Amino acid sequence: MADLLIYTEHTTNRLTYTFDLMIGDLLGLSYELTHDKDTFNQYRGPKFSYATEPAGDELFFRAYKLLFETDIKHQPFTFSEFGRIKGFFSVLEPSAIPFDIFASAFFMVSRYKEYLPSKYDKYGRFRASQSMILKAGFIEKPMVNYYALELKGMLAERFPRLRFKENKFQYIPTFDIDIAYSYLHKGVKRTVGAFLRSFLLSDFKDIRNRIAVLANKKQDPYDTYDYIFNVCAKNELAPKFFFLVGDGSRFDKNISTEEEKYRELIRSIAERADIGVHLSFKSHVSSAVT
Repeated sequence: MADLLIYTEHTTNRLTYTFDLMIGDLLGLSYELTHDKDTFNQYRGPKFSYATEPAGDELFFRAYKLLFETDIKHQPFTFSEFGRIKGFFSVLEPSAIPFDIFASAFFMVSRYKEYLPSKYDKYGRFRASQSMILKAGFIEKPMVNYYALELKGMLAERFPRLRFKENKFQYIPTFDIDIAYSYLHKGVKRTVGAFLRSFLLSDFKDIRNRIAVLANKKQDPYDTYDYIFNVCAKNELAPKFFFLVGDGSRFDKNISTEEEKYRELIRSIAERADIGVHLSFKSHVSSAVT
């Protein structure tokens, strides 16, 4: 038997995605949906409704249309506050909260606004200045988590026997390896080019450092992997590493994945920690799957 029964008029992927996040992941509760008012009203366990109209005298959250739609389009934004939480899509009374926390949560976690026509920067990226969350004044606050806590308080008040998940803080250090080494394993062409560039800029310190590293008289300044592992071990942390593997470009200057020393580094790190792929600068404009 599920922890919660929820009455709603329709089921959509958007709705179940949002409920899975807020009720399942953040509160640790299982839930079951029903579209039958009689079944819902006869149920005596923990429940609430999310619909355009209440089914009875239950805990009721009036729904805005967003989670029942399947297309992407401009929405008429209205901004509301309720205690310490703020959000979009104001709704009429009666409703436990004067705006739709579920639609507002979906809007934020799906980055819905970024799918709409907008002004982009010179690299084709969505501008933060276009964000509705920035305009609403809470871009640096975990508002969806606040929604879950507000929902938890309302459910706990009505159904004190409900048992919620205890969320424990966990620090997981992650490292993006954009450039694995500063001087080593760059190949003859790039190394000679770097020497010429430093010479033209009169950067003789860089020239001396590069020579010392290439002559094995000095450690590469980016070769800090053992140091990272030592610090993490002392603090009982499990680091994760993400390696850039895209083709070289103006913005991606890492060592080629064809370089065996780079492959050896990735393999050695994988023996000691979880690893993943760090996407290249141009990855967001390519739909190719390899």
